[in-house]
Amino acid sequence: MQETDPGAIRSIAIVGGGTAGWMSAVLLGHALRGSDVRITVIESAEIGIVGVGEATIPPILDFLDLVGIDREAFIRETQATLKLGIRFQDWKAVGEHYWHPFGTFGVAIDRRPFHHHLQRAAAWDEPRGVVDFSLAAALAEVGRFTPPTPARVPPAPV
Repeated sequence: MQETDPGAIRSIAIVGGGTAGWMSAVLLGHALRGSDVRITVIESAEIGIVGVGEATIPPILDFLDLVGIDREAFIRETQATLKLGIRFQDWKAVGEHYWHPFGTFGVAIDRRPFHHHLQRAAAWDEPRGVVDFSLAAALAEVGRFTPPTPARVPPAPV
């Protein structure tokens, strides 16, 4: 009979449910699979589900891949929707909005990131918005959508 290490972790309690609590439990369960460690999520009966107010961003897809959850099944079973970005209404002033698109926008110019050129244009009183250079933001602005495609890796410079 093999003796168990008295200092070994046998139980993990995650205090707080919601997205963070349950994702933590899933990740720990995945990392500790095959062990005898018991994972318990403790949720408050007084704090309700936030629901659509939660902002899940694209790295959730990496998380699903990491823990072996099928993306399409997850979207179907949770009745999730895909987002092109987040629109911040009344950002600087009432009636104005700002898009934070998901994905790439613009291209590097002279090896400088594109957002540097946007900032320079604004400083020269030639303001342009991210929506002018982001397919995701432009589509969202007019209520259109196309599923994301895998990111393409640009060829290495010669």
